[in-house]
Amino acid sequence: MLFIAPLWLLTSCVKPFDYESVSYEKLIVVDGSVTDVEKPHRVKLQYTYPINQNSIMPIQNATVWVQDGKGNRYPFMESEKGEYLSAPFAGISGESYQLHFTTTDGKVYESSAVTLKKSPPIDSIYNRYAELPSDELHRNEGGLQFFIDTHDDKGEARHFRYEWEDTYLIRVPYPSNFHYYPENNTWEMREEQVGTCYTSSQSTRIILGNMQGKSQNRLAEVPIHFVSQENPTLRNRYTILIRQYSLDENTYNYYKKIKESIESGGSLFDKQQGSIPGNIERTDNPREPVLGYFEVAGITEMRTFFDYTRDLKDKLKKPVFPYYCRDQLILTTNDSVAYYYNQNRTLVVVNDLGMPFEPSMELAPRECADCSYYASTKKPDFWVD
Repeated sequence: MLFIAPLWLLTSCVKPFDYESVSYEKLIVVDGSVTDVEKPHRVKLQYTYPINQNSIMPIQNATVWVQDGKGNRYPFMESEKGEYLSAPFAGISGESYQLHFTTTDGKVYESSAVTLKKSPPIDSIYNRYAELPSDELHRNEGGLQFFIDTHDDKGEARHFRYEWEDTYLIRVPYPSNFHYYPENNTWEMREEQVGTCYTSSQSTRIILGNMQGKSQNRLAEVPIHFVSQENPTLRNRYTILIRQYSLDENTYNYYKKIKESIESGGSLFDKQQGSIPGNIERTDNPREPVLGYFEVAGITEMRTFFDYTRDLKDKLKKPVFPYYCRDQLILTTNDSVAYYYNQNRTLVVVNDLGMPFEPSMELAPRECADCSYYASTKKPDFWVD
């Protein structure tokens, strides 16, 4: 609850915050899932840790398995401290799955049984220009809001969670074709191009959709991701992958409460969330709090590419390159390269035009000529030009 201090307290001395005065209860935190994608599935086990401690406290050497409704067991083996992986398998639509684990001190925990619901296909990904408030800029910022539509003719899937991953292309203004060695003032042709790179990001917030109460079993214009034109993401070529997780109602309600808690503005009049129970309990002591959730979900996904010149030019102004590079190209002679480099050690050789006694060496700041400095030159396997 927000505490509003009286005026006399605001003008008095500030008492140092005492970490030791904060109560701490060591609780188990579970993060695990099973989907209908053929892959190793993961369960992560750890303890909560005090506010003045930075390192996590993994739960090691636990015995972990998942059991389906037919009694089939899928063991999970510890691959890293506190992280347990299964052999590859795919969950089956309509089947229920239950997480079990036992700690080294003999405590036994299990989740409720969760039925896997098949996810319908995503119908389309599309975008629309929008202006949204920006806390950072203290004004509205323009950009593209990406949406999806989906529907389920059978009406079996009604609750959804979404994740996205995006990747965009970077082209530097002055691609460097030569690698410079300042220790002996020499340069040679690069074996790898550094003028085109790729960088990626992924969702960090909870995105939900719900068909409950909709007569046509359809979701339209679900807002997935906003991309500001203030950053370079949409400058050249952009792709977004959206994953749709089909959830049962209990799992959806759990994420909804977490989302409400995270997005609470902290007002005195906000609804107080308190502890949000998951679906895991200790079998011989159900009153022991256990944090986290075991999720069982069907997944569908869709990827779409957008090119600024072809697809986005009419919707928004071209985003700027993230570094100032205008008029940053230096034309000089071979014997002056070391001088310029000593003046600015971020310079790289762009081109050697092959004229030793005339201005024929082109130099530029690294951020304007070598994108491997801040992104990857490796083209992703999924990339389509």
